[in-house]
Amino acid sequence: MELQNGSLVFMGLIIGLLMTVWSVWMFWLYIRKSRAARKDSSVRPWIILIIFLIGTGDLFKSLKDLKSMMDSDPSNSVEDQMPR
Repeated sequence: MELQNGSLVFMGLIIGLLMTVWSVWMFWLYIRKSRAARKDSSVRPWIILIIFLIGTGDLFKSLKDLKSMMDSDPSNSVEDQMPR
């Protein structure tokens, strides 16, 4: 079960990061277009905003899950890693 949870957190990080980077890139390209080209564009800014919000939500949820997994794992304790 632990391996599956770790894999899901990793996939969430990857998907969230990809969606966030893609939406920032698309918004940058949208800004660089001329006003006439923006009117003819098939990708509207609200679509980019929704993808950005979903991606950042997924990214932060995965980071929160990763932090809780690291806190609950006793083998990641700082005292255990220090030499005696």
